[in-house]
Amino acid sequence: MILLIIYSSIFQDVEIYEKLFQEYKLLHDYFGRGANDVMKRLKNIKEVVSDVREPKTTCI
Repeated sequence: MILLIIYSSIFQDVEIYEKLFQEYKLLHDYFGRGANDVMKRLKNIKEVVSDVREPKTTCI
């Protein structure tokens, strides 16, 4: 069985959605396209820490 979910914009909020999307694009370009390598540095820190620490065990 396939469940199809359709999301629709609330017409009165389209202007807000557009403003949020413009901010999202700026963040994406800033962090994701090389304008700032902070995400690469954070991923590198994560790798270094993961390599040093023992894997955590969880009880379910």
